Amino acid sequence: MQRTGTNGSTSRRIRLLASTAAAAAALVGSGFTPAAAPATAAPATSQQTERAGVHSIRVITYNVGDKSAPTLRAQLSRLLDRKPAVLGLQEVADRKDLLKQVARANPGYRLFQKDYGPVSRHNAILVRKRGVTVLDDGAKLLTEAANVEKGTAGAKDGIAARKWVNWVRIKTDGLRWTAGVVHLVASAERLGGLTRKLHLEQVARCAAWWKGLKSEPLLMGDFNATLGHRYNLLEKLRDRAKPWTDESHDNRAIDYVWSKRNAKGTVKALDGFGGDHKPVQVDLTVTR
Repeated sequence: MQRTGTNGSTSRRIRLLASTAAAAAALVGSGFTPAAAPATAAPATSQQTERAGVHSIRVITYNVGDKSAPTLRAQLSRLLDRKPAVLGLQEVADRKDLLKQVARANPGYRLFQKDYGPVSRHNAILVRKRGVTVLDDGAKLLTEAANVEKGTAGAKDGIAARKWVNWVRIKTDGLRWTAGVVHLVASAERLGGLTRKLHLEQVARCAAWWKGLKSEPLLMGDFNATLGHRYNLLEKLRDRAKPWTDESHDNRAIDYVWSKRNAKGTVKALDGFGGDHKPVQVDLTVTR
């Protein structure tokens, strides 16, 4: 019977290991350095895909009011000729077909006016296609329908409608932005009481929405309140954001764009659009 031996194979393994160690020692002594294993690239984060530096954006907010269809179509096309990245509109719940016509006539823009819930079509957003990528869109309910004081503008039978912030998340000029559009309850400075209480709640909800954003925040629309008023209706937003406004409603500045405090830019209420509100254009730059 043949026996399987191990002594011979063991001796050969010992001699092989010794010669390998000696060769390695000789290479090290000669100054040779083994090549490092190739590094595995880390997955790109949202911050890494954004370009550091100075970023610019133009936005316009406009409460369109009750203008006739031909007038409004012409006015919106004029505003889009100014090439804003975002045009935020208010009081357009009954203008769905007209806005679709405007979008078709201006193929460089995309319309966002979805049914997120009852009355959410009150606001709409037009986003430029060139140089702007839409990442997401949606709406957040600010307040349910609520009782308000008699004489509150826009209320029916003493009840103010639900209010929403409609928003789009975009990337333009190397930076991600979230642009929201709102229209807060009117008459709070004049009437007080339930109307003022509701307005303060809506401002607080806007501030909470702002706080939760990960991308560069913008909030625009008709806030129906002035800076420096004795009731300080906008205080909770001013604690977080920088207001950009101009006299847009007669001699009152109630239409705003809000940005982070360190943003720089210019603001101008645009003449020649008639109605009770002027569009407000803001050109911003931020360094990130």
